[in-house]
Amino acid sequence: MGLVLRAFTTLLLFSAVTATLAEPPSAFGATTLRWKNPAIRIAVSSSLTNPNPNIKTGTDAADVIRRSLSTWENVSPIKFANYTSEKQSVSPSGMSGDGVSLITIAQTPENLALFAGAPQAISAKTRVFYNRKGEITEADIVLNPYVQFSDDGTLGTFDLQSTLTHEIGHLLGLEHSFSLGAAMYETYGRNGLFGLQSRSGRTLSPEDISALRRLYGGSSGGESCCGSIAGRLMLAAGRRTMTYSVWAEDAESGRIVTSTTSQRGGNYYLEGLPAGDYKVYAQDDAKGRGGMLSFATGEVDVEKGRTSSLNIAPTKRSGELDVRFIGLNGQLAEAPIPVNSGRAYVVYFGGTNLNASKLRAGSNSKFITVNAAAISNFDFSDNVLAIRAEVTIDPDAPLGDYSIYLQGEDGNRRYIIGGIKVNAFVDPWDISSIFTR
Repeated sequence: MGLVLRAFTTLLLFSAVTATLAEPPSAFGATTLRWKNPAIRIAVSSSLTNPNPNIKTGTDAADVIRRSLSTWENVSPIKFANYTSEKQSVSPSGMSGDGVSLITIAQTPENLALFAGAPQAISAKTRVFYNRKGEITEADIVLNPYVQFSDDGTLGTFDLQSTLTHEIGHLLGLEHSFSLGAAMYETYGRNGLFGLQSRSGRTLSPEDISALRRLYGGSSGGESCCGSIAGRLMLAAGRRTMTYSVWAEDAESGRIVTSTTSQRGGNYYLEGLPAGDYKVYAQDDAKGRGGMLSFATGEVDVEKGRTSSLNIAPTKRSGELDVRFIGLNGQLAEAPIPVNSGRAYVVYFGGTNLNASKLRAGSNSKFITVNAAAISNFDFSDNVLAIRAEVTIDPDAPLGDYSIYLQGEDGNRRYIIGGIKVNAFVDPWDISSIFTR
């Protein structure tokens, strides 16, 4: 069974959630940032607890903040204590702040200045202060006073809880993830992207949890909560200065569990992994220039408190095949498609040099199936080539993020990492399924 969809809009770039640091880590030689004391006090500005024109009437911002903080507390030894404050402005940029970690949306000059370059494109920013040891001493979250937030999926607004969950990750010292489905992925859309509510960022993906446990250990504390994988991408001469996306998937389900970026020379280190069997993948980001490099998978067993070793070799280059956008309902974006188990969807892929007759789509997961007979070219726009395929999610698919790929005639694959996000909730606006249970 198929579904005829119309291409409504090309959404290639959309509103971002970003974090800024008071000073780059290299200023003090720090490689990671974390709080020394896992008990963190958060001041909630009265600009959030009082009625505010930037937050939809009826939204209980204080409750949303509590839920967002609890999301991170539940998977780590972190404990937040939040209180209401009359403080309105983020601490000015510099080597140290005022010692108060603040969440605010007040329209003060200091807050507004953070969004001067893109007042409608960024939903929030976090400014982090830390000492020479890389210990965070203060982190201030500023919700963009130029845009609108809601908690009920109102069209055109940012989801308040998703925004706060992302920014609290930065407050804790996390950087952006390259996996589209992670709460810490750099960008996400307003409510209405793909014709859906943008609520997926409210929940943490396994890769978010792994990143947090790398810094703070497990929910009961202790650095031995998890295992790790260390290795090297066996790079040819001349490519050693490039960085590569490296990620580990659960060997049984194909769900992404952790991710990192390789260092110069191809060394990589995946941390925060629960004990189990994993497959490791990697690919570069040549953006279609001179061919791309993907790496053959390697499988490794991880034990608690130990580091397993795995070196992996590259496959041949994939020519000019480039795929970087994915979507539903006639829209494309750099965002995960939210799906439910037991349903099937028409999924769109966008990029350059895409031709359905020379490609096939697939997933590493046994829980995600692509109908090989239903892949076709799609007339999307003058600037983007697209194909569409029918993708079925197994009823037993575990919640989390999965990669999906296009494979060329040479057998090489290009992945959209974390492009499919299996959610527990059913989106009330969802009309994208072609089959239901």
